[in-house]
Amino acid sequence: MAEDSITSKQFTSSPLNVPAKQWVHLEMFLSQSSGFDGQIIVWQDGQEIYNIDGVRTKFEDSFNSWSVNSYGAGISPSAFTVYVDDAVISTRRLGSAFSKE
Repeated sequence: MAEDSITSKQFTSSPLNVPAKQWVHLEMFLSQSSGFDGQIIVWQDGQEIYNIDGVRTKFEDSFNSWSVNSYGAGISPSAFTVYVDDAVISTRRLGSAFSKE
């Protein structure tokens, strides 16, 4: 069984740059689990950039909530604006105009 500490896990990814002054489509799949059998997949403009399997995605007797956040350290220029449009929660993958599906 996996350890119950975020510091004991390392994940690889295929990150893409987020271009300035351009819309970016992000899509995420979450298989929620309080055991170590959950999964998270993230696509950027139709390209898979994270696929993390066998992880705890929630604690027992808790709930998850969804929000849009923008965290950044050392971003230049330091003042920036993030716009969010067409946020959807769905039980199936919707894809995007950028997707090669």
